[in-house]
Amino acid sequence: MKKLISLIISLSMICSIGFAVLAAGSPDGVVDVSGGKDADGNSIEVTIEDTDVPLCTPEIASRLTGVPASELKLLWQKNLSSETLPATFTFTCNGTDDKPLYVIHYNGSDWELITSGTGPSVTATFTDLSPVALFVREAETPTATPAADGADKPTSPKTEDNSNVSLLLIIAVIAASAALITKLSARKFEK
Repeated sequence: MKKLISLIISLSMICSIGFAVLAAGSPDGVVDVSGGKDADGNSIEVTIEDTDVPLCTPEIASRLTGVPASELKLLWQKNLSSETLPATFTFTCNGTDDKPLYVIHYNGSDWELITSGTGPSVTATFTDLSPVALFVREAETPTATPAADGADKPTSPKTEDNSNVSLLLIIAVIAASAALITKLSARKFEK
């Protein structure tokens, strides 16, 4: 019986791994900052630290980029500092291939758009360093399709949420385990 319980627990744990594996694919937020160069192309040193400036929100980024806030995701926000300015850096953002990226800078009083590009990397030149935020555009604007009554109804973008598959697997394992326990218990009472 102890082996059976161990088996059931192991199977449940294996099935629960599916929740993470089958989750929607999205940028994992890992950002690599490289290529610190001065105006003459010489390498410079940069310090990257956490910032106490409040996070740049998708609403702020929307105002600067013209992209709906619901389509923007903050990937990274840090303080950059260097003794040499202007400075050019390349930001490589894992999981953003062919997606629009936006580099936004806090100038001490407000956020400003520095540049944009297409992932997985974007290069930006700064004349002032302080908090820098990187956003990715996660989805395109839903397209409108004509409805039968002539009104336009938006078509939702496809999500990759397959968590129902994992849930069904877990339910199947639990149900099979319960049936096996019932069968083994019935045999034990028959003896």
